[in-house]
Amino acid sequence: QEEIEKCESCRKRLENAERVDKIYSIVDYSYRSKQCAGDGFILIGDAYGFLDPIYSSGVLLALKMAELAADAIHDAFNNNDFSGARLGQFQTKLDTGIESMRKLVHAFYNEGFSFSKFLQKYPKERNHIINLLIGDVFRAGVDEVYGPMSEFAEIPPPLYEECLVADGDPSVKPEPGQVLSAKYLYFDDQVP
Repeated sequence: QEEIEKCESCRKRLENAERVDKIYSIVDYSYRSKQCAGDGFILIGDAYGFLDPIYSSGVLLALKMAELAADAIHDAFNNNDFSGARLGQFQTKLDTGIESMRKLVHAFYNEGFSFSKFLQKYPKERNHIINLLIGDVFRAGVDEVYGPMSEFAEIPPPLYEECLVADGDPSVKPEPGQVLSAKYLYFDDQVP
């Protein structure tokens, strides 16, 4: 309600409206497809996955996906093999980079997390932090920063594991085609 009051165009549009439910907010709207390729196709950019834009990683990841996809397509033509396995040969590398950036985003949003405090305690991690912030999420060893960082912030498991844990049973693996839902918070800001 407070934000609506601040925005005249919203206020005018909603002046005769009646709220019928709580206000909902998605906690984490990141998503990632389970596979980046199939027979005859490759998913890149937001078609494959999306991260919170706090570090503007979308263009970087889309360009890296295009680079990896181009290499896979070139290889497919050289081998006359357009199977999902050949076209998706870069998925492990891609997912590792995406998850690395996603962990950094989660750390940033952790209440009380501070890069400054983290680096005061772990100054040797400075280069890893710089590499992550400039988007070098595919560099070997850059993920080593998340061990020490876990003292300062909750570092999430990979996206699919997190969804399964949120749904209750961490030992359950997703079925093909299973829809993994987002987590929601709601806010009831109506004054009693």
